[in-house]
Amino acid sequence: GIEGGLCRAWNPWKILHCLPAAFLFALATAFANMSFTQGITSALFVVLGKFYTPVAALAARWVMGKFYMWLEWFALLILTLASIAFGYLQSLGSGTDAGPKGAPVAAMVCVLVSAAVSALASLVTEKILKGEQVPFHMQKVRLDVGSIVSSLALLPVLGCIATRAQDIPWALRPYDHHSCPTDSVCWDLRAGGCGNPDCHCECTRGIFAGWNTPVLFWAVVINTAQGWLVGKVTQQFSVIHRAIADSFSLLAIYFICDPLFNGTSLSNACLNLVAFIVPVSTATFSVATSEMQKVFAAEAQLRGAEVNVASIELSGSDCEESDMSIGSPSRQPTSERSRSQSMSPCSPAISESMDAGSSIGTQGRIYRSPSDGYWM
Repeated sequence: GIEGGLCRAWNPWKILHCLPAAFLFALATAFANMSFTQGITSALFVVLGKFYTPVAALAARWVMGKFYMWLEWFALLILTLASIAFGYLQSLGSGTDAGPKGAPVAAMVCVLVSAAVSALASLVTEKILKGEQVPFHMQKVRLDVGSIVSSLALLPVLGCIATRAQDIPWALRPYDHHSCPTDSVCWDLRAGGCGNPDCHCECTRGIFAGWNTPVLFWAVVINTAQGWLVGKVTQQFSVIHRAIADSFSLLAIYFICDPLFNGTSLSNACLNLVAFIVPVSTATFSVATSEMQKVFAAEAQLRGAEVNVASIELSGSDCEESDMSIGSPSRQPTSERSRSQSMSPCSPAISESMDAGSSIGTQGRIYRSPSDGYWM
């Protein structure tokens, strides 16, 4: 029932089991936010964030015990480089100076660390989701509770590191930049902030300070829905397939959303050609996985055939020994000999049944699914 489901979902031990993955996600979000406070641009954030895919594929060998063949790696590298080139060219073609250049080194390091930590968090989450046969919503509740606890634990640390007033929960600061200009002394903590006599803006403090616009609530709803979808994809497939699907969001934004909502043009032929590399590299990855499936199946069939040959040779030697024994069929009556032959493992009927059984066993063997790497 509902009460039993809630008790299972809010099991403290299960929440503690999901806490490492939740903490890694909270840490990745913290590094991402720090990169923006250090001056990273959104275009460069997207470009450097593609560091996630190769890190996830490499770390899957140690976290999940699986690896990818060279052709799959080749497809992943093409996909990553194509996404980086797409983001770079798109920012250069925007006609502004906000391209991916001039960002502080500390900001770029925060983005790379955020991508690497997020990849590790996704792999740990995949291991948790696939390690327990319970409904997905129960596992998601445990992960979200762990994320809330981890975020609350990181808030004081981030507040001590931050230098801007809007990044410190306990600092007195204006509501937003619309009600208080960016160059106002109210935002400058070194000048006293809201305590400065020259500050005439309305100020507040707290975790939810500045939550006076519906855009923030819509962002929470969208991020929550996106988290559920990502978790479901990770549970059914893998982190790598989630990263590949995420690459298609660039195409959806560029070819559909930007022309519809922002009125952008698709006349940049260079950018269009680079964009089409993404589905091609994805198809290469899928074909590589399918071909490796065939190799594994052929290898298993060969091993099954070797086992059948060995069993037939062993049964043949047993038959020769039984012919030379005292109780051999040649010294038995005809009716008894025929009955013993029908029950003998050397008879053709038994051999055929053994072959059929082994064939069924070979065909019924479960290999890795195309969504996973090769399991050791």
